[in-house]
Amino acid sequence: MIKPPPFADLLRKFRLDRDLYKVDLAEAIQKSDGYIRKLELGYTPPTFPICQKLAETLSLTEDEKKQFIAAAFFGRIKPDLIFYDALHQENGTPTFQASSFAVPAGVYEKDEVVYKCTYLISWKTKSEKSILADEPVRDALQKLIEETISELTYALYHLQVSGTEITMVLDIDPKSSVHEFTKGLKSLSSSFLRNQFPNISAQITGSVWSNRYTVLTLDSNKEVSTHVSELVLTGEHS
Repeated sequence: MIKPPPFADLLRKFRLDRDLYKVDLAEAIQKSDGYIRKLELGYTPPTFPICQKLAETLSLTEDEKKQFIAAAFFGRIKPDLIFYDALHQENGTPTFQASSFAVPAGVYEKDEVVYKCTYLISWKTKSEKSILADEPVRDALQKLIEETISELTYALYHLQVSGTEITMVLDIDPKSSVHEFTKGLKSLSSSFLRNQFPNISAQITGSVWSNRYTVLTLDSNKEVSTHVSELVLTGEHS
């Protein structure tokens, strides 16, 4: 698995590639050069608005911006390699199929913590506009989400993209922040959609997603397929 470069190193690389001094970058985002120094040393993480300002100031390409945002926010989420190994057979073949909602047997243990944390996470488009109704948009978004979750080594059991809403069921280890994961994925996917599909930018200003999101913890003793039937298909999580 190839991890994105640490945000600090990536920021420094992009700045030097564009022949910018720390003071120039700091002035552009209305911060001190000391703040840029802290970012490049990894002493402090950027906020979402700062990350957007940096990306704009550095004139990042679509691929660079995707990499930049992923490093800034998903880098804070520590992947659980034991969990990853438990879900994969030799040659990295998954032991589960997302479409069948099969649950890996047993619970997981790391650093004396025994756990099985399954969440249903859902959010909607801003003003509930049907910007995801077109099949190319849904397919591209679904691929981005699946690849991102795979890179984080989380188990994705269910992903549903409708015209106005995204719903997923997945496992995350307890040392990771569900809030950081959700906000990071929303920011990454919003930037992706606006860059990939200009017609979406024409319909919505700013993020394509509503600020609100839903997180439900699911009973680890119940089959995920049962949860999906009760919560996803009936819409009780909305």
